[in-house]
Amino acid sequence: MNKKWQKIIIGAVLLIGFVLYTQFEKNAEPVWVVNEKNFTVVDSLQDGMDLEYTKFDELERIDQFGFIKDSNKVIRLNEKYRTLQIEKVWHSQGQLYFLYSVDLKERDKDETDIPRLTVKKMKLHMKDGEEFIAPVHENSGNYSLSHEGFVYKHRLYRSLMIFPMPDQLEMENFNWEKLMNVNKIDLLQVDLADRSGLKSMDDIQLKVSSDNPHTKVIHSENINKSFTYDNREKAKLTAYEFLLYDQRLRIEIPDIDDRLVGFSGTYNDESYSQMWDLIGTEKDGFYLHFYDNPHRSHNQSTKRKISINASIHTSENFHTWTIPAEHVQKFNANTSEPVEVNQKVYDESDMSIVYNGVRMFDGSPKFSFTIKRMNDELLSGHHLTPERYTENVPEEHARSHKKNIISVTNAKKEELTNFEIFSEDSSDESTYYIAFYNQEDLERGEMNPVIIPEENLTVSLTDLTYSKPLPDPVTIQYELPKRIK
Repeated sequence: MNKKWQKIIIGAVLLIGFVLYTQFEKNAEPVWVVNEKNFTVVDSLQDGMDLEYTKFDELERIDQFGFIKDSNKVIRLNEKYRTLQIEKVWHSQGQLYFLYSVDLKERDKDETDIPRLTVKKMKLHMKDGEEFIAPVHENSGNYSLSHEGFVYKHRLYRSLMIFPMPDQLEMENFNWEKLMNVNKIDLLQVDLADRSGLKSMDDIQLKVSSDNPHTKVIHSENINKSFTYDNREKAKLTAYEFLLYDQRLRIEIPDIDDRLVGFSGTYNDESYSQMWDLIGTEKDGFYLHFYDNPHRSHNQSTKRKISINASIHTSENFHTWTIPAEHVQKFNANTSEPVEVNQKVYDESDMSIVYNGVRMFDGSPKFSFTIKRMNDELLSGHHLTPERYTENVPEEHARSHKKNIISVTNAKKEELTNFEIFSEDSSDESTYYIAFYNQEDLERGEMNPVIIPEENLTVSLTDLTYSKPLPDPVTIQYELPKRIK
């Protein structure tokens, strides 16, 4: 072998040796031992994340199903031999969580010696190119730790949970739905603070996912099961979908059946019935949504089933009666004596409605009525909704909101909007109490009772729900997905 090739081989060996040595230096841990009296030291990064879960209630489930992403962004700090590394990132509709680490040095006595990141503003980049800059508010979470961060492999890990907090005018004018399309976030006016003071640093750019963990389908299974309801109509369950906190059954229903609002049945052989609202639109399809325990253990069975045994509809019937002005006047003259009426305003084989009268109840004047349903096991689910709350409801939730509607009008046929409704349920009936409040206070969220208006008041009930048993109940079996962690 000539000398030229010998030099080439020797040079290559030296180069490879240098690369291996520098890589070893990069990955090797220091030999000195961290003082566990002044730092929280963990054996694994997951042990550290378990501590993070105690700060933010939602974080554990977010992480368990893979929404928190690893990051490899490394920033060399001005201080010699220190680096800041963004370890993990999660974003949802403007809210940003990130875990970062900084080298721990033997001279560091406690956490105040290691630079801590602070952020004053954030710039949100939408997919369509629009940008939005706002001051930052930090969510400090449920701090139950004796230390702010944790140490793993001679690096101190800390986290920030931040979200934009624009001024009042910007909040009123900004379309917050655009935050669902954020794909990059710039951290602005970034500082590092330690025992020696505050030092500014360059902006930090982070690529983020625009996935909304509350709406993204994590897992789905095909079902393809048809059944008959209302004695003649056909429906078809097509798929089971698992989301972060709730689940749903995709369902196809006839286009003309606009009074179908849900179904009822049992969940996992439970003894009591539940009602599942029908949500969606004809364009995007419909589904029945329900919930599972988000804190189920790893050892608990993942097999589940739902049995549907009845359909829920809204009635075309209209029920109305009058609260005479003299009843209110008589009560207002002596509020310690209730005005008992017990007038039946509707009495059929399926249901009865009784106007009870006027009395003091729970510290304020109220008139009341009782609805008794015969052979309807879902009585407790028939809560009444003031008509004003059904306005501006998104189309997909129209069926679930526009049912069991109550309205009250005065002698001039003007709808009153300053009342609220309370209820008491028993095994076969519900009693409802109507109280009136100062209008301006109610708009501010304050509930200061006022007397019942001394005029003829008309109470109207519309779109009351009722159930019809399925000719043949249907049972769906499915399996919950396994957690990633």
